[in-house]
Amino acid sequence: MSNQASNYFYLSEVADSIANENALLLEQITNDKSLPLLIFSDTLEVQIDTAQTVRYELLPSKVINNSINKNRNFFTLDKGSADGIAPHMGIITPKGVVGIVRQVSENYSVAMSLLNSQMRVSVAIKRTGYFGTMSWQGKNPLVMDLDDIPKHADLIVGDTLMTSGYSAIFPPGLQLGILRDFKIEPGSNFYSARVELGEDISRLNYIYVLNHLEKPEILELETLIENE
Repeated sequence: MSNQASNYFYLSEVADSIANENALLLEQITNDKSLPLLIFSDTLEVQIDTAQTVRYELLPSKVINNSINKNRNFFTLDKGSADGIAPHMGIITPKGVVGIVRQVSENYSVAMSLLNSQMRVSVAIKRTGYFGTMSWQGKNPLVMDLDDIPKHADLIVGDTLMTSGYSAIFPPGLQLGILRDFKIEPGSNFYSARVELGEDISRLNYIYVLNHLEKPEILELETLIENE
């Protein structure tokens, strides 16, 4: 009963939060033509120019279980295959990338959190276009490690990190965080850097699962090349 009462009084705050998130995403789509086109499923409809191609569908879901205190963290969603969710779909909020779907049942899904030592995300510096790899080393849940940025790259503390688009999971241009600090180890040709995440994963509530509508076609072509 206590839990039900808490959920009831929280409804107004949740509604405002969802409305703000949707507004932010719509603003990104409208004002930045370089970002991928997105459709909202079960939330609201977005009018898309018929001359443009829709690439991604956003499937809203709620996080019902979450961990941040392990080396390999996961979180559980209240939606599953019956709602169109499948393994290897990306998961985002308006503040950034948060994970990838790993296992799915009819009504639930389990996702690998960004705070998982096995997860790697291809990222790019928004200002310069240099790209690298972001991962988590099991320490601060708000900070990720950034590797593979060449030492000749121009880096500035505060640079924005975005998804590079070098995968069939996340489109390019999705927010990740900002560059917190960087250095070059003796004898290395690459920076060792840290990124402050835009999203606090310890407070995940409502998220969006990304359904890449053209992913099957891309994977089919890549498989043909690998089998030649």
